[in-house]
Amino acid sequence: MRLATIGKLLVLISVIFFTGCATYTSVREHSALDSVAKNIQTVVIAPPQVNIELRVFTGENEPLTDKENTIREQLITVAQRRLKSEGLEVIDFDFAQAIANDDDFAFALTQAKEALNKAEKDLYNGKSVALENKRQFNVSLGPAVNEIAEQTGAEAVLLIDYYGFEKSAGLKTKDIAAGVLFAVLLGGSSAAIAPPSGSFVDLALVDTASGDILWTNRRGGQIVDTSIAEHALNELPDVVWEGEVVADETAEFIEKTDIENGAHQEEATTNNTEVALPSDAS
Repeated sequence: MRLATIGKLLVLISVIFFTGCATYTSVREHSALDSVAKNIQTVVIAPPQVNIELRVFTGENEPLTDKENTIREQLITVAQRRLKSEGLEVIDFDFAQAIANDDDFAFALTQAKEALNKAEKDLYNGKSVALENKRQFNVSLGPAVNEIAEQTGAEAVLLIDYYGFEKSAGLKTKDIAAGVLFAVLLGGSSAAIAPPSGSFVDLALVDTASGDILWTNRRGGQIVDTSIAEHALNELPDVVWEGEVVADETAEFIEKTDIENGAHQEEATTNNTEVALPSDAS
């Protein structure tokens, strides 16, 4: 897990370093996203896969379980808020109970996450992608997510994979000493010190019927919090989801009905108006 995450960080850093942020993007979108989005209204957030560790001087790193639980809950809250703001309906589903009661469902969820890890190798192969070319991908997780659709009724699922680390006091001291020594050897005036913490997140919105990855994004940072997920979710695709289509059609129908009703009322008023004529004198 740690080696795979370090590899993702190196890819992300290389893309930023060699291409810059203005023209290139970490976002990948399905080529038919515009048409597919019009048939998607509901989404469920799968339990985020969160791994946070304390890196120590001896190399025997320790899991930070309490922080993992906190970040996991915060990721769900952040994702719910963002998805709802896009006009999507977020289904509240008890994954913990379903996993405990159904081994097949638990296995399917694991398969979906493993399939995403493999798919990311095609989506992020070290090559930079220009912003205007982000919507040209056709990568699928296959039937791995079909069970999620059956159990939750959601038309899409959001998968989240988060990794973070913090360093112990001893390791921080070691990094400082190494940085200073390196600067002295190179004759530099300042030392480059490795960051005391870091984080990385992968997010993917997947069609639960076809298994197609509709949108995916990744972010890295030097703080162990959910800010990187917020930044990544801020780049959700600018498309019209089914809920927005229904809302627009409803608004159009109401407007048309109001206009027709107004015309009928005006016609009725005209027909019922009586013109008073003067009576003949007796």
